[in-house]
Amino acid sequence: MKATSLAKAVIYEALRQSGVENDVGLRTTRGNGKLLMKLDKPNQNDTVIKLNQSSIIIIGSNLEAEIGDLIIDINPVEDENELVLRRLCKPLPL
Repeated sequence: MKATSLAKAVIYEALRQSGVENDVGLRTTRGNGKLLMKLDKPNQNDTVIKLNQSSIIIIGSNLEAEIGDLIIDINPVEDENELVLRRLCKPLPL
């Protein structure tokens, strides 16, 4: 899983404004057939995306292997930012 620079910045600011500790980020989990995000601290087997030495996105190795190459991005909608997941596509051979 990867994240765009904009997504990392938006998530970082939201976590800091909420008063969340630097070692707490948003863990990607699966529930009810959907991908969800909840506040959590990373463990040794997690992939952690950081910004300014702060954990912002956490994904467990089992889930990462299951969902494959995704990128977290921001979709501006009116006065808000919507967090979206997109599948990374490999270029087609010419």
